[in-house]
Amino acid sequence: MTQHFKFPWPRRLAVAVSGGPDSLCLTWWLARWAEENSVELLALTVDHGLRPQSGQEAQKVVKWLKEWGLECQILSLSLAQASPQKARQARLRALIGQCHQRGIKDLFLAHHQDDLLETVWMRQQQGSGPKGLAGISSLGFYHGIRLCRPLLALRKQELVDTLQQLKQPFITDPSNSHPKYTRSLARKALQEFSSEQRQAFLQEIKGYTHRRLEAEERIKAMVPLEQGAGYVTFPFSALQELMLQDQQWLLLHGLMSQSYCAHPCKRTLMINLLTQLNQKSCATGGGCLVYKKRGQVYIFREWKRILPQACLQPYTFWDSRFLVLEKSFQPVLPLGLYKQDCWVQTQARASFPNISAICYPICSPMPSFVSSFGVSTRVST
Repeated sequence: MTQHFKFPWPRRLAVAVSGGPDSLCLTWWLARWAEENSVELLALTVDHGLRPQSGQEAQKVVKWLKEWGLECQILSLSLAQASPQKARQARLRALIGQCHQRGIKDLFLAHHQDDLLETVWMRQQQGSGPKGLAGISSLGFYHGIRLCRPLLALRKQELVDTLQQLKQPFITDPSNSHPKYTRSLARKALQEFSSEQRQAFLQEIKGYTHRRLEAEERIKAMVPLEQGAGYVTFPFSALQELMLQDQQWLLLHGLMSQSYCAHPCKRTLMINLLTQLNQKSCATGGGCLVYKKRGQVYIFREWKRILPQACLQPYTFWDSRFLVLEKSFQPVLPLGLYKQDCWVQTQARASFPNISAICYPICSPMPSFVSSFGVSTRVST
C-alpha cells in the first residue's frame, strides 16, 4: 500500500463494499493495514434497490464486517428502474456525499485487472481514442474526494482465491452475467482470450497509458491553465501550438471539468468544436459554452441545459458540480437570468444554483492519469 500510494496517509479512510469478492478482499486487506498504521477505516455499502434481495445483501455485508471489527454504514437508494450506468453514477455520488459528511477525503474502490480489460474492450468497440484506451486511473479526484484503486494489477480470480482461503463467503450479482449488458459481453469475450492474448492486450493498454502520460506532461508544460468555480480558461495561442490530438485532449478535459459528463465526448465533437473556434468566437458542445475572447478560450457550463431539481437533501449534488450542505426548501435553478458586471463572472455565475448560500462548488483539478503499470515518461539518454 505505502509503495503504491506515495503520499502522507490521513487518519480516516473509506472503502466501498458491495459484498462481492473484489470489494470484500480489498476491505480485508485495508482492515489489516489500517490496524497496523492506526488508521480509522469506514466501510460503506449501498443498498441500490435494483433487486428485491438487495436490502438483505446489504445487511449480510454489515454482519460480515462487524465480525471483522469494522464499522459499516448502509446507504439506501431507490434505483429499481435505473440502467447499470445510471445506477453506478448514483452509487458513486452517494459514496462521495457520505465521505464529505464524515469528513473523509479518501475513498477506496475495488476495480481490478479484469475490470480494466473489460473497460478498454468496451471502449474499443465504441471507437474511443487513445485517452480512453489508456484504461482506468489508479488515483483520481471526483468532487473533492480522492479515489484510490490499488487492485488494478490483480486478476479477479486471485481475489476469489484469497477469500476462499479465508473461508469468507461473498455475494454474486446475477446481472454480471446478463447478456443484455455490454459489460457482460466484454467479460465473455475476455474469457475466451488465451494467456498470450491477455498479456498482449495488457501490453497494448500499457502503450496507450504511456502515450497518455506523455500527452499530459506536454500539455501541462505548454498550456497555462486557469480553473475556477464555473469556468476554465487557457490562451487560444497555446491551444493552436499543440498537436491536433493534444488539442482534442485539452478541450475534452475542459468540457469534462465543467459538465462532469459520465463519459468522454466523441472525437467528432472535439474536431467540430476546434473547427468552430478557428472560424468564430462561440460554440457549444458537451453541455458547455466555449468562447474565444481577448485571446483566451473560456469554457462554461451551458446553464440552459441544466434541468431544475426539486428540493435537495443535505450532502447531495446539484448538476454534479455543487455539494449541497443543507436541505433546500425550494426548487433549485441556475442563476442564468441574474446580471453581473464582469463578463467572466456573468458566464460562470449563470450556471450556479440559486441556493449558493447553503452549498459550495466542488471544483476538481484537471484530471491527471495515474498508471497501474508503473510506467515512466522519462526518456533515457
